[in-house]
Amino acid sequence: LMGKQPPVGLCFEFFLDEEGRKVASSAGRMGVTVDAWKRYAPIESLLYYLYQNPRRARRLFLDMVPKAVDDYLEALRRFPQVDEEARPEQDLWHVFQGGRNVPAYGAQVNFTMVNNLIAALGSDSAGLLRDYLERYDGRASDYREVVRDLVEKGLNYYRDLVLPAKKFRTPTIQERELLGRIRDRLASAGDAGEAELQAIPFEVARDASVEPRELFRTLYEVLLGQERGPRFGSFVELLGRDRVVEMLREKAA
Repeated sequence: LMGKQPPVGLCFEFFLDEEGRKVASSAGRMGVTVDAWKRYAPIESLLYYLYQNPRRARRLFLDMVPKAVDDYLEALRRFPQVDEEARPEQDLWHVFQGGRNVPAYGAQVNFTMVNNLIAALGSDSAGLLRDYLERYDGRASDYREVVRDLVEKGLNYYRDLVLPAKKFRTPTIQERELLGRIRDRLASAGDAGEAELQAIPFEVARDASVEPRELFRTLYEVLLGQERGPRFGSFVELLGRDRVVEMLREKAA
């Protein structure tokens, strides 16, 4: 009657909580509200997440926000390389209403990196955080609007969800010795690259006959107050060698 193509019907599957149970308000399982997502991440990252695999049940809870944002940023990096004719097949094309005004983004800074930096510095200064990120990746200064948004949302995420759960602990005598060895090797690493820096804790663990995963857990719990954390090499590159050496010196004292 209207002379147009009929719309395509689409049935969405359920969303699941962190335990894999169906999100249902009647059962008290609320998942993530749109307002909460907007506080902790760019809303476009939620739209990008929703466009993927809508016919499959998907987990949707706050702990998965960083990965969803990182996936969205990676899609932004890839979009300019997609042929014009193939772009309507891309999720971003729909998120941005026919591919209009898709933000350009070519920096390697992502949301996980921002969260790791905030946790390591313990700083509420958005300007200081952006300075660190731009020193780590000079291209971040070319995309300041995107990076500024990541920092602002990252600070909200850290204050509300990460900081209350942090539990710093005092290292044992043996752990202090191991941290001191890492500090000494890092201080004398010269112009080592990220891969060589990443190898330092593994070498210390091997020499001390300690499981590497246990040593990394010690590093994260003592330095960051959490059981898991970033790759050591990336962590050093992001914060700067002098800063990490000083952190290790304080904890090994």
